[in-house]
Amino acid sequence: MLPHGYDEEKWLAEGIVSIQHNAFYMHGALDSNDLKDALRYSVQMLSELRTSLLSPHKCYELCDWDIYLILLVVNAACVEAES
Repeated sequence: MLPHGYDEEKWLAEGIVSIQHNAFYMHGALDSNDLKDALRYSVQMLSELRTSLLSPHKCYELCDWDIYLILLVVNAACVEAES
């Protein structure tokens, strides 16, 4: 059951803003080769996806924002760990 006053569009918009905010700082961390901070911002972006308040379609819209960049950070961290 959805909460009273539930607004899926508002929840999606807030999630996108949060992802954009974290993506900005993640880019900065990547530019300065700070993988620890880049991973931290990636985790915060992924935490936005942990919700049962969005329909699958809206969740996909949220996922579409910077999932590629998160994978890039994880790949960079793995490469550095192997070095």
